[in-house]
Amino acid sequence: MKHQRWLDDNIADMSGKVVVITGANSGIGFFAAQYLAQKGATVVMACRSLDKGRAAAETILSNHPSAKLDVLRYDQASYAAIRSFLDELKSKYKRIHALVLNAGIFHPDAHAKTAEGSPLTIGTNFLGLYYLLRKGMPFFDQGNPQTRIIFVSSLVAATTKMKNFSFLTEEKGGAYHQYCLSKTSIDKFFSVLANGVNLYDFPERKNICFTLMHPGVSNTNIIHSYPPGLRRAGHFVLSAFTHSPETACLGIVYLAGAQHVYNGSVYAPRGPFEISGLPMKTQLPRHIGRGSGQFIYEVGHLVSRLEKGEDNA
Repeated sequence: MKHQRWLDDNIADMSGKVVVITGANSGIGFFAAQYLAQKGATVVMACRSLDKGRAAAETILSNHPSAKLDVLRYDQASYAAIRSFLDELKSKYKRIHALVLNAGIFHPDAHAKTAEGSPLTIGTNFLGLYYLLRKGMPFFDQGNPQTRIIFVSSLVAATTKMKNFSFLTEEKGGAYHQYCLSKTSIDKFFSVLANGVNLYDFPERKNICFTLMHPGVSNTNIIHSYPPGLRRAGHFVLSAFTHSPETACLGIVYLAGAQHVYNGSVYAPRGPFEISGLPMKTQLPRHIGRGSGQFIYEVGHLVSRLEKGEDNA
């Protein structure tokens, strides 16, 4: 297998540990699931499509027949689906070792909506993620050893600045701008949680190790919603100038499986401009932390209204 020596040198035996990966049926989520299962972890593949999730699991099992995999339905664009997922997860497992927040979309229609009425890309990539943690934190925070929660961000997050918070409820800018803002939002959320800022929605998080990685630039299915011609062109460019999902996922694998991982750790590819390469430790730009507390405070109130149906358009 690719990167076998790196895996042997960096990842401990994970037998008996449960790792949940959202969006695990393709891209870096799929390869992270494969590597972690190879190291002995029980991997819960949380996927929007059960058929695609099961097909991905079969592919992993064809390469590693002893892999321990469980496919659960998970739709980050629906609060009801998130609650159902958590109920099923808690019914099957007493606790988990790591949660990888990898699910995300890049939808070309800036006017598309989630089940709760949020802009689809923002609502899926960020607000749904926030809701998952708000509802699931009492389950995730169960004492020693610490549960690892791994945020998957993007290279574009560090270069995107928020002028205000209106993008959370309005279709501001184009589809790409909404995607960038969703990833900046993830970075801000991580910054607040990792730094121990007091949050009403998250009173219990003493036994959580919050980490974040971005995969650089990789040829994945994130642009699957685009028209066929543009999709083919995008895959060609990405294949020519970036690294593969098999390499891009290694930051996830390290943060989930390395022996010594610390709260607040940030990892990115070690190549020029953090575009490609094996994972290395880095840090978020300083501007990410500015105004993050107020931002997350506003998000908490918005998510409460959305859950009650008050903001549903």
